[in-house]
Amino acid sequence: MRTHVLVVAVVVLTTAAHAQKQWDVPEWRDDGPREVLFDGTSLDAWRVDSGQEEFSDWTIRDGVLSSENGSYRQTTARFEAFHLRVEYALPASRDEPEPSWNGRRGMSAVLMPCGLLVELFKAVPRAYESVVLVDGLRRIEPQMPAGVATTDWQMVEIVYYPAWVDVDLKVQPPSVSVIHNGLVVHERVTGAARVEDFSSLRLMTSGHIGLRIGGPHNESVRFRHISVRPIKNQESRAWPLLYPLFSPDSADGWSRRGEGQAEFRIAEGQVIGTTKPHQPNSFLCTDRVYSDFELDLEFLVHPELNSGLQIRSRVEKDANGRPSVTGYQVEIDPSPRAWTGGIYEERSRRGWLAHLKENSTARDAFRQGEWNRLRVLAEGSRIRTWINGVPAADLVDEAASEGFIGLQVHSVGGREDPLEVRFRNVRIRELKPSRWVPIEAE
Repeated sequence: MRTHVLVVAVVVLTTAAHAQKQWDVPEWRDDGPREVLFDGTSLDAWRVDSGQEEFSDWTIRDGVLSSENGSYRQTTARFEAFHLRVEYALPASRDEPEPSWNGRRGMSAVLMPCGLLVELFKAVPRAYESVVLVDGLRRIEPQMPAGVATTDWQMVEIVYYPAWVDVDLKVQPPSVSVIHNGLVVHERVTGAARVEDFSSLRLMTSGHIGLRIGGPHNESVRFRHISVRPIKNQESRAWPLLYPLFSPDSADGWSRRGEGQAEFRIAEGQVIGTTKPHQPNSFLCTDRVYSDFELDLEFLVHPELNSGLQIRSRVEKDANGRPSVTGYQVEIDPSPRAWTGGIYEERSRRGWLAHLKENSTARDAFRQGEWNRLRVLAEGSRIRTWINGVPAADLVDEAASEGFIGLQVHSVGGREDPLEVRFRNVRIRELKPSRWVPIEAE
């Protein structure tokens, strides 16, 4: 087993090649020129599909697009790879539709050129909080709910790549990724449709974007601000939405900070932190700072060891002049209290900023003795967390807008037997500041 042990506080600089591979921003994330598909006044970018004339009534009122009859249209232009943004608001009604209500009318969805549906709303039987992918009879639930069960405006972003030919001349299927209210909920999902040969590939390399507008009874899902940006560099299809923060076998780009000397080592693709007696809290931290981001990781912690994830953190000198890590900490708490996902301010008089005392659902989501998944979304002054897909903390605080990211091994006093916390699949997606903020219903 190949193992690397960090025993001294040194800064390890990445090579230029490694830095480029790890830190380059994929081309689709660049906010370059976008094509407006709906600006609140015109439907010129949309057409009625042949045979759909009965279901094509779209209404514009006060810059908002809606329909009462489960209407469907598609773009006049064809697109290959693209990054689509759609703002929408759910209807206020939570009632089930009448038995006579057509299922077509009850659905609102974005249709991909490959035929895969990004379903934003269906009157029954699913919840409002999810964005579901529908591929024929296959329904793909999101990694975690990111919606709001209110009439607030929400944003869905869709990254689409058409079918393509790989280096072995094999035809690969289209893929769809979905970002819902700033959170990745579907990542590079491939359609079940088979691309058998090059003639069928030609039909799947470009197509129209479709939009179906529906809702319960006569109440429509509403839309506004729809735009698309073609992706010219289709090599970016291989880039993940969240990219790894660790190399599989080294800690390049990470350094120890603060005075704690607990052991950190990289083995089998995991970061393993091991306690040492009489050591203060220890931290392995990124060499660079981050501002707005989505971070996803898995952890396995000893039942008697506290740990945490530092975000937007910094090093300050304590009262004795010693370097000390301070900043927001997303708690990892295997104790019976079970506040994993809560937000604490390390080395601060403020202490707990968002505990889980009133959130029993999040407390129950933690799995003792198993790998758990932690997700963090930091946008502007708002920080949200999820534990195993369950919403945990939701904090609005302006104390820090950027800082390093760190993994903590908590102090265990004089305890001699070593305790471990393990991290794996540590991935991040950097955002532009305040990319999405909830907007009150108008």
